[in-house]
Amino acid sequence: MQSTTTFDKLESVQKLQAHYNDQTTKTHLKTLLQDPARNAGLRTEASGVILDATHEKIDVQGMELLAGVVAECQVFEKIDKMFAGEKINPTEGRSVLHTALRREATETLVVDG
Repeated sequence: MQSTTTFDKLESVQKLQAHYNDQTTKTHLKTLLQDPARNAGLRTEASGVILDATHEKIDVQGMELLAGVVAECQVFEKIDKMFAGEKINPTEGRSVLHTALRREATETLVVDG
């Protein structure tokens, strides 16, 4: 499991930080909002829920770099482990079971027998 103390040392994080420092901080949000391709790439809808990141100080390349951070940190694999009840809390050596509270009443989760 990746330690939080080395997060900023990850290659994907350094690339994202460099992009932010080189591009995003120098571009005004008003300018970013005038880019239809950017806006289309930062807005999506599914099942009636709209995710709109167009008013955030990020561009499409920044989102792609952020996806690289997610991949390098294995976020989706860790989410699967969390919902399976695996021990992913390295400081306490145990499962993070707050997800069990959100399960359907008919679902069960057995941890450590």
